[in-house]
Amino acid sequence: MQFPDSALTKVKTELERIAGSDAIGLYLSIIETGAIRALQQGQQNNTQRHEEILVELNRLVRKFERSLVAEEKIRKELSSLSDDAQTFVRVELAIHHLQRPVTLSSEDWSDPTLLMALKRSVMDARRWVRQSPGGKTATGVHAFCRDVMLVYQQISGKTPGVGGVNNVTPFEHLWHASLCLPNPNATTLKAREIFRRASFRR
Repeated sequence: MQFPDSALTKVKTELERIAGSDAIGLYLSIIETGAIRALQQGQQNNTQRHEEILVELNRLVRKFERSLVAEEKIRKELSSLSDDAQTFVRVELAIHHLQRPVTLSSEDWSDPTLLMALKRSVMDARRWVRQSPGGKTATGVHAFCRDVMLVYQQISGKTPGVGGVNNVTPFEHLWHASLCLPNPNATTLKAREIFRRASFRR
């Protein structure tokens, strides 16, 4: 599946405005892959996928509750999560608890503050998945939005957000351009609505 060069160029331009680095090609590839996945995933499959993610998060919560977990064990548990489950945890941890980019495999989980933030993030992620049945957020486009959110935070070090009527944020420019890959007719208002749901704000 290929997107028009003009659409990809718009995404690349927004990435360059944020980062201006040699890694633009990698970030563009991540966004393009996410857009393809958003188009390919059907509603029924995504609902089932959320149920599978919930099982993973429930299992991790139970392990946290049973006893103290050593740092090496935490790394192993996190690495065993599916990519989708890791994304939910990373979004919660990076955006709502630490307000900085997060790499699950390299954080110092022996730090009590970080460990507490991780536990809260897993709980919050589980709560969100559990409270989002059917079509509310179980769609590929919301997963795609979370991909773009993490890319933005990784390259800018800032929390993604949207502006007001006459104020469009750098993240919003990037997300709207990215959304236009799978949905060429997407409006800014539509992009904002998807973001609010994907970022657990509604």
